[in-house]
Amino acid sequence: MYYLTKLFLSTVVSLSIVIVTLLIETLLNGFSIPESLNQSLDSLLIVFFISLLIVFFFLEFIVLRLLQYKYPSNRSKNNIRLKKLPKKMEGFLFKIFKYQFEKELESRIFEERENYRKEFIGNVSHELKTPLFTIQGYVLTLLDGAHKKKKLAEKYLERTAKGVDRIISIVNELDTIAKFESDTFTLDLYPFDIDQMTIKVFELFEMEANKKSIGLLVDKVDLDRVRVWADQEKIQQVLVNLISNSIAYGKKGGLTKVIFKQENENIFIQVTDDGPGIDQVHLPRLFERFYRVDQTRSRNKGGSGLGLAIVKHIIEAHNQPIEVESNHQQGTQFTFSLPLYNPEIHIVEQE
Repeated sequence: MYYLTKLFLSTVVSLSIVIVTLLIETLLNGFSIPESLNQSLDSLLIVFFISLLIVFFFLEFIVLRLLQYKYPSNRSKNNIRLKKLPKKMEGFLFKIFKYQFEKELESRIFEERENYRKEFIGNVSHELKTPLFTIQGYVLTLLDGAHKKKKLAEKYLERTAKGVDRIISIVNELDTIAKFESDTFTLDLYPFDIDQMTIKVFELFEMEANKKSIGLLVDKVDLDRVRVWADQEKIQQVLVNLISNSIAYGKKGGLTKVIFKQENENIFIQVTDDGPGIDQVHLPRLFERFYRVDQTRSRNKGGSGLGLAIVKHIIEAHNQPIEVESNHQQGTQFTFSLPLYNPEIHIVEQE
């Protein structure tokens, strides 16, 4: 029906063109019938068919333009603009698009959660499997008669104990993360000197740093005292995790440095090293549970893959941000902030 209508309109327009052409030719000839009537009819017939084709296709262009003006659309984004539509249709289409968007979003979130759940279960089982198999091997060897040899039995029992400690460490770290994520964890806020705490943490890792000839430095940037308002035990755990990583992955003869800078009412703490750095592709997922930049290398160093996740939870529990910057072969820098202790604002509870 649409094309028949177009053909009818094209025919009417074409005949009008032919009639106008014939009238013009008659006027030019002084209202006399042309001598070569057959030749004129042939010319008019040619004009008719040419104009018919032109008008037919031109009407298609006009109709499309009118439709785009009335119902404009962006086909590349599959998005219909509703400004020109009637209000009832606009509301109906809006509900359809909203429902479709919500369903797609819900499906995407469900898929992401399902993938995360599978990945998490796989990571937990893998982390626990290694020490469990190690313990099982040593226990079976002892049962097979190795317990009769005192030195060998002591050696295997010590290694079994290390495997048990590793499992306990993983379980405790998972329990800590679970408490943070369920909002059942409370912070014990108290003023303390974080620069002095850093020096004590350095002392814990002094032997490991000496093995790799890594220097340990505290830079207070012209600050006499760096006193913060935070949970001392948890912030010590943050420093232990960041400094141990810095030493473990730092280059031989390198430097691990902790810098303190004051900005307004906050103290910014930067833990830096000059090691091999981390590729940019890994940075967005660095604080995820069990995520490892180098799977084999991390496990050989005894890490559980939960340290940085706990660090992030602790800092965020203090309502503070933590960021990481790293470039290949140029080292890594972790930066977080804590509120500067202010006796007029922060009240210390007396025991």
